[in-house]
Amino acid sequence: MDFADETWDASFFEPQGSWDAEIPPPESILGHPVGSRPARHEAMRRYFEALAAASPRVELRPHGRTHEGRELFHVAI
Repeated sequence: MDFADETWDASFFEPQGSWDAEIPPPESILGHPVGSRPARHEAMRRYFEALAAASPRVELRPHGRTHEGRELFHVAI
């Protein structure tokens, strides 16, 4: 079976958990299911910005630049 054909199921990580409907699923921003293909820097940044906008518990923290001038950042939850 090809990994790209798999369906990502968040309940694997927290089967009894509740999910905030305001938090966008990755595929709604990336445009494809998680793991089906690599995500570009711009798409990842858009998703993390959407998470930070949707939740006060998420912060996007810049910490440098790549050799191509793209901002490096980490996400704190």
